[in-house]
This record gives sequence, C-alpha cells and structure tokens, in this order.
Amino acid sequence: MEHGIDLTYSKQHFEKEIKYINELLCHIKLEHLAAKKLVAKRANYEKCLSILNSYENLDYDPEVAIISLRGRLPQLKEQAEFIPESKKIIEEIEYVTKLLKDGKS
Repeated sequence: MEHGIDLTYSKQHFEKEIKYINELLCHIKLEHLAAKKLVAKRANYEKCLSILNSYENLDYDPEVAIISLRGRLPQLKEQAEFIPESKKIIEEIEYVTKLLKDGKS
C-alpha cells in the first residue's frame, strides 16, 4: 500500500525533532520530570514516523506530532505564492495530519 503522496518533508521533520530531543537528553538527568516528558514526546514522534513508514497501528498520541508539524504551515502559506514547492509540502502536511488522526481513532 502506498500513500500516493511524497512524505519526505514530514519524515524529515519528525527525524529532526527526535534528533533535537536526543541532544537535549544528553544534558538532562533522566530522573528529572523534564527528561521524562521529553522521552514520552520522542516516543510519540517515533511512533508517528513508524506509521508513515509502514502503516503500523500503534498506541500513540498524535496531537504532539501534529501540532509540531502544523506549526510550519503559516510560513509555508506565505511562501506558496513565490515557491511552488511550498504548495506540495502544505498538501503533504494536511495529508499526514489526517493520516495520523485517522490512525488513532
């Protein structure tokens, strides 16, 4: 089964967020509440990435990943008139948002 749309941007976004969290965790003791929240956030990003890569049905909270991904929309919408690639990325984000929400229901 294929998505019918290129998900490169979304996958790269989640991979980048996971990388940032891993870098932060290097500086925080895992016993701290902040570290525990970051570990949970990373797990959600990883599960969302797994869904995009293999259509697995996992137990996750898609809201964290969706909010992070959709946070890019205002800038992309401003660029859409001048950078045609932005329109494709906007469509991808809308598709991934729906995919992640539907996968949770």
